[in-house]
Parts: sequence; structure tokens; C-alpha cells
Amino acid sequence: RLVLHPGVLERQGFAFNKRPLQTNDFQVTVGLRTSGPAKVEEVPEDQSFAFWFVRQNISSDFNESRMIRASSWRQGLTDEGYMLSGSKALFEGIGAVFSTSDFNKKPSTAIS
Repeated sequence: RLVLHPGVLERQGFAFNKRPLQTNDFQVTVGLRTSGPAKVEEVPEDQSFAFWFVRQNISSDFNESRMIRASSWRQGLTDEGYMLSGSKALFEGIGAVFSTSDFNKKPSTAIS
């Protein structure tokens, strides 16, 4: 069991591989279960999760101690540039983002 994003503002979880994938022929299968309020309007505003496949070495770039020392976890992520559902806005690769709000921060289920 892996909790990536509990239903609490400014709390996030990350899971990443420390070694690069050495092939161009691969497949990803993900099974997930979500729980929480039935009405999307009752969900904390920053709830989202994403699957990223990027060239960047996140295990060497992500420095959790900077997040801990910041005035808030969100501020630490902002300072380090991780503001796109756990990724930097500029990345080389692909990502699938699952969110409880649309681009205008209005309550809506969205996948981009």
C-alpha cells in the first residue's frame, strides 16, 4: 500500500526509481483505488496525483531537506520548482495528471 496524497492540504508523497530504465520497450500497468468525499467540492483544493516518465534524475535533484526547512511544504516545493503535481513545470518526458480541479481551479474531475 502506498499513500501518495492524503486528504490533507499541503501533504504529498513521492515514489521514484533511482536507476534509469535501460530500454525503449516497456509497459506500465497501474491499479488504483481512491476514497474521499463523494462531492468534488468537498475535497481539499490541491488534490491531484500524476504518473511521470521523465529523463531528469529526480532522485538526485529532489532535496527533501529543503522542503522541511521552508516555511511550509508548499513553499519548499515552489522554491525548488516542483509545482506541477510533483514535477517541475519544465520536463523532458510524459506525464498523466489526475486532478479534482480544472485549469481554472474550479472543482471538477480532470485527467490531462
